[in-house]
Amino acid sequence: MYRSIYAIAVFVLLLAGMPRLHAQKRPAPKASKAPATTKEQDREGIEALQKREIAASIAFDVSALLDLWSDDGVLLPPRHEPVVGKAALKRFLEEKKEQFANYDVLAYNADWNEVMVVGEYAYQWGTVSIRTRPSSGGESETAVHAMRILKREEDGAWRVARAMWNEAPK
Repeated sequence: MYRSIYAIAVFVLLLAGMPRLHAQKRPAPKASKAPATTKEQDREGIEALQKREIAASIAFDVSALLDLWSDDGVLLPPRHEPVVGKAALKRFLEEKKEQFANYDVLAYNADWNEVMVVGEYAYQWGTVSIRTRPSSGGESETAVHAMRILKREEDGAWRVARAMWNEAPK
């Protein structure tokens, strides 16, 4: 008896959830207008993105950092709501810049353990370390484990589409 009541309850819940599941479906992605590239061009494009990221991060240049992201970029910082889209990314970066206004970024290193290109997307995971010095003196280093998805845009440039990180052990 309990099994049949349980089965009916599960069935009702599934039916109730169907409209919601259907509403969450997204239209199929449009065909890419990004130019076809070779593996070498992809590698060079991703390396160019990483060099721009290092320079922009050391300077904490919000405009240059935003240019690294796709328009629909999503950032998933630890203990924070998702940051979705360029307007939200800009607010997030400006808040961080203000929060760390009294710090100099001395070094920014990204050591990607794996970079895999799959069509117009690529994923990478690794460790990012940042060395800073507060205006009060001294230095500190922070490291995070990061994963991100890159997208080759219509202009052929690679941009960050999705990113997340968590603290690395000391």
